[in-house]
Amino acid sequence: LSRNDHFTITGNRIYNQDDCLAMQSSTNTVFSNNYCSGGHGISIGSLGGDQQDSSTTVAGLLVSGNTIVNSDN
Repeated sequence: LSRNDHFTITGNRIYNQDDCLAMQSSTNTVFSNNYCSGGHGISIGSLGGDQQDSSTTVAGLLVSGNTIVNSDN
């Protein structure tokens, strides 16, 4: 997700080899009650990056009740 506001992702089964959720520059987001298998789990913002500005800001994120298995992160 990038540049979203008031977004909800809930009750999904996600099987992949990449991120279950990847977010950058989003606000007021709910990620709840999802099942994620494989991949890199949840990646928020520009973790590990050396530049921070409005294009990398994540605010108002609620992550709740998710199950993440067989994940690298």
